[in-house]
Amino acid sequence: MNNRTSTSLTRRRLLQSAAAAGAMLPALSATTVGASAAGKASTSMASSARQDGGSQVVFGAWAEPATLLSGAPVTGASYQQIQRIIANGLVKLGYPSFEVEPDLAESWEVSKDSLVHTFVLRSGVTWHDGKPFTANDVKFTYDLVTHKDWPGGLDSYFAQIAGATEHKAGKADQLTGVEVIDDKHLKITLIRPDALFLASAASRQRILPKHVLESIAVADVEKSDFARKPIYTGAYIVDEWRQGESITFRANPNYFGSAPAIDTVISRFIPDPAAAYAELTSGGLDVGTVSPDLLASFENNTAFTVQELPGLRVVYLQFDLTLPMFSDPRVRQAISHAVDKQTVIDALLLGKGEVARSFVTPLAWIYNPDAPQYPYDTKKAASLLNDAGWTLADDGVRVNAVGDRLSFTLSVPTVYRQDGLAVQPFLKDLGIEVTIKELGAGEVAGPLKLGEYQATVNAWNNFIIDPRADLQRNFQNPRPTDSTGYKNDKVDALFVKARAALNKDEEKALYFEIQNFIETDAPLAYLWRQQDLLVIGQRVTVPTAKTLSELYDRIPEWKING
Repeated sequence: MNNRTSTSLTRRRLLQSAAAAGAMLPALSATTVGASAAGKASTSMASSARQDGGSQVVFGAWAEPATLLSGAPVTGASYQQIQRIIANGLVKLGYPSFEVEPDLAESWEVSKDSLVHTFVLRSGVTWHDGKPFTANDVKFTYDLVTHKDWPGGLDSYFAQIAGATEHKAGKADQLTGVEVIDDKHLKITLIRPDALFLASAASRQRILPKHVLESIAVADVEKSDFARKPIYTGAYIVDEWRQGESITFRANPNYFGSAPAIDTVISRFIPDPAAAYAELTSGGLDVGTVSPDLLASFENNTAFTVQELPGLRVVYLQFDLTLPMFSDPRVRQAISHAVDKQTVIDALLLGKGEVARSFVTPLAWIYNPDAPQYPYDTKKAASLLNDAGWTLADDGVRVNAVGDRLSFTLSVPTVYRQDGLAVQPFLKDLGIEVTIKELGAGEVAGPLKLGEYQATVNAWNNFIIDPRADLQRNFQNPRPTDSTGYKNDKVDALFVKARAALNKDEEKALYFEIQNFIETDAPLAYLWRQQDLLVIGQRVTVPTAKTLSELYDRIPEWKING
């Protein structure tokens, strides 16, 4: 089959079938009408708040966080973005380089054997309630999240700290590897060199206030009021959380860094692009992201400015690899080859995206551009399936030697409905029967577990945690959550070597090798990365950023015009 001809025909069919199923991004006129009522209803809240005095900005967030407790086992991208403006770790990852930078620790030294990290903490830092921050808070935090009663297993980030395994097992009453020298000095000892320690545990875990939480039983901290209205040390203080609506933050007058330029910031939960459009045009939002079909109306309006940012969310097909039909990598490779990803990007995303080729963002320093890729190639896809023993039957669906049909259910969260519908016709052309099962918001309470699904559409947000941790948390065994059943002993061994690497060139080479193995195994079928399309109202000036994560991280720099 000629792929050029197939692409044209498939594009036409894709547009027709997606439109018939309601999968296309809504037309501009439809979204405006459909969301106008919501825009009018909610604008009053934002406008009246601005009349109370002081500066205020309202921005749209895709999702509501499950918690604001740092170290909780279930978090997410929205949680991580909010943490950046309300809380602090010992160190932080700078955007867009993701290099380690000082945060609550103003400096640190690493011993020659790379096992001991000695931190010098900032002076004059206070908690949101005015109490002083000290090294005892750091010790308390690390003791807490490695305690046997802390929910979830021992995170691999903390497992590298001396005594963490024993503490989690209940064999020790504290974490021996974290030692307070005095109020401003702290020593952390590792069991082995770990190139990821500063970029993972020391940055991702925000420090918790001992004086607030020490009286609460460890098992109850996750359910305490702190999880919704925490006390941290960051630039903004959580003022109010309206369930299902918004979180309001007010500037911390005693913040140790540069004072925030805006007094009040409201994050409103608006997952629907149509609603975001209505809110932006009516003034209910000052800053928000929109879908590609709505972008042009803002580009041609002098009341708004637009930033088109690289997409950091990789969308992919995920499989339960413990199922026989998905256990052969040739089947997964064939599925990757079968989807004309550029056609979908052009048709559904109006070109505002790029073909996804890796779990790692191309912006990351460990990204391997030469790892195996699976471009659109129907002949190659058919050949792989034939070699794997799946041949076409008379009804157009492939079967194996014992008569099993190559047929599966694709469980699709509502937010990825159009992605699932876009993939379906390509797989049908290859002889794969796909039934789509839509999962509403109430049916998705976290990552799908093995045995709960056959295949699904999923996504991962890059540049929320270190890109090395992106790979580790999804492909190394054991891992906190295993939704795929993927295991490769060579990959596991390489992760161990990479974390022990003592120079960046060696580390990079090892992560390149890890990606070569992973992409050869093809545990996921990558689809696309939609651009983040940011719209800013004329009241506000925001920094020019390279990623949406960086922009949210720099909220304290946002300014009101005039």
